[in-house]
Amino acid sequence: MHPELPTAADVGVGSGGVSIASERAHPNAATNKMAMTARRASAERLARASICTPDALERREAASKREVVLLKVLITGAKSRTAGIIADGLAARHQVVLTDLVGGGGATACELGHDAATDQLVAGVDAIVHTGYEAQEADVAQLIDYHTRCTYNLLFAASQAGVSRVVHISTLRLFDGYEENLTVTEKWRSLPPADDPQLLACHLGEIVCKEFARDRLIQTVNLRLGFPIVDGGPGAASDSGETAAVDAETVVAAVAAALECDAEQWQDVHVQSAVPNQRFLLHAATNLLKLQAAGGAGGRR
Repeated sequence: MHPELPTAADVGVGSGGVSIASERAHPNAATNKMAMTARRASAERLARASICTPDALERREAASKREVVLLKVLITGAKSRTAGIIADGLAARHQVVLTDLVGGGGATACELGHDAATDQLVAGVDAIVHTGYEAQEADVAQLIDYHTRCTYNLLFAASQAGVSRVVHISTLRLFDGYEENLTVTEKWRSLPPADDPQLLACHLGEIVCKEFARDRLIQTVNLRLGFPIVDGGPGAASDSGETAAVDAETVVAAVAAALECDAEQWQDVHVQSAVPNQRFLLHAATNLLKLQAAGGAGGRR
């Protein structure tokens, strides 16, 4: 055997193959290994100690704040009461942009035509809250035009711009034709009365949004809100005596959750407050949006 080469015993050749060189072949290996172990233990002690220092806690808090979801949200029908409630509630968490057919009050004017103005309106937007009920005060023809043609133009531009989600604000008044003792859910067919232009236009707006979702052009959560919408929190809704009432705080919570929840391509969700003799079942609101289940006397889940 060549005198300058290590023997099989030196390199640890055996039935298990080649192992790490022996300490005899590398006399400093044991010393180096001990030094590395000591340095590693020292670094771990320093790391554990630094976790609870004021500076470390401040850095962790700042990092946690940076993880908060921040979306650029376009809200239509900005001058309506419902849009105002939603905009005020979302402003603390998201970047809110307002629009209406006529500008003013912080809202950008846009007629929602099939044109560059609508394209520019949705550019850079992450999600849209489209007010589909009582968004405008107009005659029958104008209401139907707004909730069909204008809604189509808005969603087409949004789909082309890569907007990820639309939350369509509808109303449970579409089910007011059913008797109150019936357990109406999202699977029931709505009953828009032909003599109520606002409800008829809202129903048509739902259809437009649903077709875009079915074609997988844009994901849509269709929130049907209770009535009336009561200022304040759940207590105010209970005190109203209305079996289908929804409070403003619940409206905001529902919209905020709808913007970020793991929804289907098209998702109907009924939302009302937990009030005595609650009229509508809220399975989707409880399971999907994680809203508090009904707790009032006679309430339904």
